[in-house]
Amino acid sequence: MGHSWVGGALWAQGNLPGALNEQQSFLVIMTELVTKDPASAEWRSSLLSGQRNIGEMFRAQGDLAQALKEFRAGLAVATELIAKDSGNADRQRELAVSHNQIGGVLRTQGELADAQKEFESAIATMSELVAKDPSSAGWHRDSLTYCKPPGIGLERSKGRAQRWRRSLP
Repeated sequence: MGHSWVGGALWAQGNLPGALNEQQSFLVIMTELVTKDPASAEWRSSLLSGQRNIGEMFRAQGDLAQALKEFRAGLAVATELIAKDSGNADRQRELAVSHNQIGGVLRTQGELADAQKEFESAIATMSELVAKDPSSAGWHRDSLTYCKPPGIGLERSKGRAQRWRRSLP
């Protein structure tokens, strides 16, 4: 985890090349651990986290093709985790976040129909989580956070927030 933490610190300091290097080192280690212990959900979840971090760094650099590659690799891991533990709400949330990240990149690339499909997948997953546990403020918060496509109008965002608030018990 050290490489990931150092990478996060470097990113926060504005050293994106150094941060990316640390995150890529972390990803190499996590890939080796997953290879040695493919049944470990913990290693797979850490691998997913590393892929997301690297994807965000590539997005920040404007390398959308590489960001999309990392986010799609993360989606594959999230899908594997769900297949092994379909009732795990945290894994379902990870799946929604992955769809949202992919949708954001596709939207930026102008691939609006594909972006919409990804956003709809994220919304559907988070809606299922809220339906299963409507008292969870966390699921409501995450629905607003991860299921709001970048660039969505403020009024539309306010309307969604108001609907979610009304649905709280």
